[in-house]
Amino acid sequence: MKKYFTLLLTLIVLSISNICSAGIMEDPVAVLPFAKKLTVQTNISMSDSDGALGYIEGELGALSFNMITRTEINRVCEEMRFQQSDLVDPSTAVQLGHLLGAKYLFITNITDLDREGNNYLVHLTSKMIEVETGRVIVGARGEGRANRLDNALIKAAENLMEGKKGIQARLGFKTK
Repeated sequence: MKKYFTLLLTLIVLSISNICSAGIMEDPVAVLPFAKKLTVQTNISMSDSDGALGYIEGELGALSFNMITRTEINRVCEEMRFQQSDLVDPSTAVQLGHLLGAKYLFITNITDLDREGNNYLVHLTSKMIEVETGRVIVGARGEGRANRLDNALIKAAENLMEGKKGIQARLGFKTK
C-alpha cells in the first residue's frame, strides 16, 4: 500500500512539474512600464520605478518565464510612438504585445500613492494578460511603505510578487 501511495505521489508531482514546464513559462512575456491610475497628479520618474520593474522582471525570470527585455519594449514603443499613458489602454497594450511577439503582457498600475509624514505608501495592481485573447491569466495587488518613493515601489513589487496572495502564490509557486 505504501509503495502505491509513493508511486501515486511521484506521478502527481511529475505531472504538475510537466504542466508548469510545458505551459505558459516558455512563452514570451513583456513587463510593461508602470501606468499611473491616480486621481492626484504625481511626479514618478522612470528611475523611481526602475528598481521595482527590475524586481518584477527578475522574479518572473526566476520562475522560468521567457522575458522580453525592456530595451526591446522601449525600442518598439519609440518606433510606434507609444507613450506611457497609451499603455493603460488595453487595445494599445495588446497591439504592443503583438509587435513584440509576446504571448503575455504583465501590466502594473500604480493605483494609490500617499505621503504619510516621512513615508510613502504605494499600492500596485498587476495582471498578466494573454495577448491573443485579452484574457487575464492572473492578477494581484501589492502595498509598500518606505521613506523613499523608489524603495516603497520596490516593497510594493515584492508584496505583489511574493505575498500570500501574490503572483507566485496564484500561479502555484511557494512563497516566502
